[in-house]
Amino acid sequence: MTNSVRKFRVRALWMLMRPKQLVKNLLVFAAPLATGEFTDLATIFQLLCGFVIFCLLSSTTYIMNDINDRHADLLHPGKKQRPIASGQITVGMSLVLTGYLLSIAFALSFLIPPQASVFALAYLLSTTLYTFVFKEVPYFEMILLSFGFVLRATYGSLIANLAPSRLFILCIFCGSLFVVAEKRLAEKRRFSSKEWWPRKVLYRYQLEHLLSLSISSGLLFIITYAGWTVLGTNGNQDLDIWRLASVLPIGFAVLRFHKLAFQDKNDAPEEILLSNKLTLASCGVWLTLNILAVLT
Repeated sequence: MTNSVRKFRVRALWMLMRPKQLVKNLLVFAAPLATGEFTDLATIFQLLCGFVIFCLLSSTTYIMNDINDRHADLLHPGKKQRPIASGQITVGMSLVLTGYLLSIAFALSFLIPPQASVFALAYLLSTTLYTFVFKEVPYFEMILLSFGFVLRATYGSLIANLAPSRLFILCIFCGSLFVVAEKRLAEKRRFSSKEWWPRKVLYRYQLEHLLSLSISSGLLFIITYAGWTVLGTNGNQDLDIWRLASVLPIGFAVLRFHKLAFQDKNDAPEEILLSNKLTLASCGVWLTLNILAVLT
């Protein structure tokens, strides 16, 4: 095998792991950062290990999903370029890679609290069930995907020995459901005039129902987040002006995301969060206000 072929294959394997999607696993740090429990070096080390573990597990589930969807992906204008669908990587090589990723994740799991590892296993189980069982069940498939984000946040909380509030968990769920609903809405709008669907489940969705779900879940996200800032990160009644002020940029980000997702012709609106300057700026303001809330 020549060096050029080897580099091409390594790059294809890297793309198979969907590195852009791994940013979702930053939710592992959400609760520790929000509560200011991110100063102990041992905790930081364990959280970094937990982040790597979730990256490995999520990449594994993406690979299994690509194997399962390889024939349908060939019909999609963008997904047909994925390594397995395009033939750059064989199914056998993909399965070998998943074995390596799971082995590394298992080895790293001994460095974090056992109770947290239970949630990592729950994530692996829920995403596997999504790929092979519930992917074509309307609405429940969105709930299952949103549940994966809740597991990420809870996982990080347990590593830092924290008990996340119910409002915090509900906030994560509503925000995740909002993003997933926006994605389904974008896919439904883009492919409504086609004779085929990139997801079979889209055929069973109605545009008006998806729009109602995206708006309601987005509003619930803002409301639950505002409630969480008022009640305090640990369930007490101490009002932090910096954290309360962070409701404004997060609300702006939600409203702008919905507007841009509605206007954009892309069926992956979550990419807006990483490409639009105003949404990035609002997220930066939100992060700054929360840092001030922790430091003051």
